[in-house]
Amino acid sequence: MQRRFKIRIPDPLAPRALIPHSLDMDIEFDPDKQMIAKHDDTTAHAVEPEPDTPLSDDEFERGFGAMLARRARAATGLSQQNFAEQFGIPAESLRDWEQGRKAPDTAAKSYLRVIARMPEAVAKVLHDAA
Repeated sequence: MQRRFKIRIPDPLAPRALIPHSLDMDIEFDPDKQMIAKHDDTTAHAVEPEPDTPLSDDEFERGFGAMLARRARAATGLSQQNFAEQFGIPAESLRDWEQGRKAPDTAAKSYLRVIARMPEAVAKVLHDAA
């Protein structure tokens, strides 16, 4: 006997205005095929889930920076290359930020926030200054 379940998993790093705050997943569950652990003293410790490992400060900063970079670029609808060129950001840095390999510094985070909220105004100021 198969059962289908639909679950929602909250995504704490999802930007509020751009993508849903959770992921929907369909899971098929067949109890006849699933391994069910016995609840005795010898297997109880092996079945208990491990607690989530907290993020380090560096991991949190990279995840937060990735969210800011993706949100800013999504607000413009530009590709990574075009976004980098239009706003004077090295394309390699933008890729690293979006993929969470590196965290943007404080000034870059502020710049990304401004771009996300007023992309046309920032583009106009940069164009007029050139």
